[in-house]
Order: sequence, then structure tokens, then C-alpha cells
Amino acid sequence: MVFPRATQCSLAPLSVPSRHSIARSATTTRAMGDIGRPPRVQLIVNAAVASKCADVALAAGGAPVMGCTTAEEARECASKVDVTLLNFGTPTTEEIANAVVDARAVVVDPVGAGLGTRGGVIERWLTRRRAATRAARAEGDDGYKTWVKGNRSEMEALVRMFFPDREGFTLGAEVSATPESVESAESASAAQPAETVLRELAMELDMEIVCTGRTDFVVGKDEGGYVLKYAGDDDDVVTFGRFSGAGCCLGAVLAVKAASGIEPGVVLKEYRVHGKRAEAKSNGPGSFQVNFLDELCNAGTSS
Repeated sequence: MVFPRATQCSLAPLSVPSRHSIARSATTTRAMGDIGRPPRVQLIVNAAVASKCADVALAAGGAPVMGCTTAEEARECASKVDVTLLNFGTPTTEEIANAVVDARAVVVDPVGAGLGTRGGVIERWLTRRRAATRAARAEGDDGYKTWVKGNRSEMEALVRMFFPDREGFTLGAEVSATPESVESAESASAAQPAETVLRELAMELDMEIVCTGRTDFVVGKDEGGYVLKYAGDDDDVVTFGRFSGAGCCLGAVLAVKAASGIEPGVVLKEYRVHGKRAEAKSNGPGSFQVNFLDELCNAGTSS
């Protein structure tokens, strides 16, 4: 299987799309997953991991678009791709982030959510994104998709951010037997299990939640509201924690797979499987990264 090369943000010259025209890009004319070509994903990521994210997106079967350094470029690219990955690493300015707030489908990685300045940028963006999603829905357009992907500490920071009465809150680990829709965000306490609080956060943001850690959680939306769609598994890939960018790379894979209509829970499970296989044949984090890339790519060619 031959994958396309990652490209710089050098699309054909166009007038810069308005914030509303982004939402009416080509992506609106088809359902997620009905593409028939490698998914185009816009990667707005930390410069320290940009190359890794591009390689992983390519190996996962996507066509990454890189190098959007201005708000105009970011907005134009967002109007042309299937999914945007917005990673709030240090190079991501608020102006660039705001340029994609109306993108049709966004995977958000809230890096630095627990830091004062960066946390404020993330809070404002999520608030704007929620408003844009609800405004579109009020006009009969329910096609906006947002996945907030973060580790446990980032999710804890978001909970404290949007529920100020939970200062000092930490996620629990228990999982109840039956996922149910969230009806109220008023009854949670600091001692509640992760699934309960993450469902409340999903409802508050009006976005799907992908929380990674030793146990992964996915809170998605169905006709009845936000529900726990995936919880597992407890089989840790130790080497993921021994090199930079493992979580950022997961965001890139989620973006590629989301464009193909694959549920985040499936992506998380497969990501661990590929990690375990790579770990078994590796001598350390260096060889692991090469083997993990091979596992991703070979999974695509065999499917």
C-alpha cells in the first residue's frame, strides 16, 4: 500500500473562507467514513512532535497537511480537509486556534490545560466551539463533530475549569456496569468515578471525550444523550511513556480514523494492540517507535 506524502499547507489559491463557509466545506456533503480516498487531516501540533505525528498519520492511512503558520492558512486548510487536529502545544497561538473554531470536525488535544495562560486559551476556544456547534444545530445542522482527547491530568484540569466548585478534584477509576445518559451536572463530587464526571464534562462542552491512561474512557453521543461508549483496557504499554509525543500521535491517528467513521474506542484498543506488538520486538524506545510505525502501516495493508 502506498501512502501519500505529507504536504505543506500549499493548497490552490483561494479566497480565504469565512467562518461560516468552513462549516459548509466539502465535508458537509458526505457522511463521515464515505470518502473513497486517504482522509485528509490538518495537523496543528507542537513543533517538537510534528514529524512524528505526520509519520503516524501516513502509516494509519491518512494524508496529513502540515505547516499552517498563519490564521489565514489554518482557516483555508480547515475548509479543505476532512478532520482537523488542534493540539494546544506551545506554537499554537490563540489566533490560529480561533481560525479553525468553525471547522467541520476537530480532534482537540488540550495540552497545557492545567497552566494558567494556556488554560485560558483552551477554555475560550472550547467555549467558542460549543457556541458554534449549538448555533449550527439551531439552524438544523447537527453535523459538527468534536472529540476532546486528553490524558487524565488534562481531563482533570478541564473538569476544574468548567466546574469551578471542584477545585482539587481528581478522577476516580471505577466503572459502573451500565452506561447511562447524563441528566444533571450538579450531583458529582470529587469522589465520583471517572465515567460519571467525564459524561458530565461531555454534556457541559457538548463534545465527545476521549480520556487516555492506564484505563481509557470514551464518552460519545447517541440519541439519548452522552453515554460511556468504551472503558478499557488495563493492559499498559510501558514504552509509550518513554518517548515524547505518544499522546500527540494518538491524536493524529484518531483524526485519520474519525474521517473514516471509526469509533474512538476501536482506535484506542487497536493503538494499544499495535503498541504491545511493537514492544514485544523492541529493545527500547528508539526501536519501539520504528516498530510501532511498522505495526500501524502493516495493519492498514492487511485490512
